Amino acid sequence: MAAHKLLEKPRIATRVAPMLGLVATMIPMGPALRSLSDGNLGNVGMSLTIAFSAVILALIAASVTFLIVGVRRRWLAEEMVWLNQQGAA
Repeated sequence: MAAHKLLEKPRIATRVAPMLGLVATMIPMGPALRSLSDGNLGNVGMSLTIAFSAVILALIAASVTFLIVGVRRRWLAEEMVWLNQQGAA
């Protein structure tokens, strides 16, 4: 149970970060489309830059937390095996 508790927050971050990236991508798309309809291509480019930067940042955050969860899971599994071996001895 303690192992699950230790992994809970990083696992949630791994799953939530891409969702937030999608939301952060969609929010600037409205102003970008409005600027496109007005013919203001400078604002379109700026809004799209913000949108895609947000999703890339979210994917990087998800990748980092995924790596952390994987390493922690392995460490905890190794510790559990060691504890089982100590209990059997």
